[in-house]
Amino acid sequence: MIMIQKGQFIVPKCERKIGFTGDNAHKTVRFFISDSTQGEWFYRIYLRFDDGTVNYFIPDSTKTDDGTEIIWEVKDEHIFKGGIVTLQIKAFNNTGEVYHTDATHLIVGDTIEFGDCFSVKQNA
Repeated sequence: MIMIQKGQFIVPKCERKIGFTGDNAHKTVRFFISDSTQGEWFYRIYLRFDDGTVNYFIPDSTKTDDGTEIIWEVKDEHIFKGGIVTLQIKAFNNTGEVYHTDATHLIVGDTIEFGDCFSVKQNA
């Protein structure tokens, strides 16, 4: 599980890789925000890929006595390409309060299936 304390990510080495380009519903990434116990919060996960493109989506979340768990089921439509991905979480509530975590870097593996060759030549 990836911990978030005071907006800072603590990412264990085994959690850095989130899968491969084209993977769908194979991995779930869990974040735990320890200082998010008051009020009802809503979250967005933003991903910036190493070519500058950005994607965002709304993950599930569950409040506990100790904080909030954010659950990201990694889907094909979330991951645009392999490489280094920068992730940031935005939190907001219905009273207008907004905050962002710091950014962290995760890894998406490349797959042969999505190589440049297919875009130039026809499949056999």
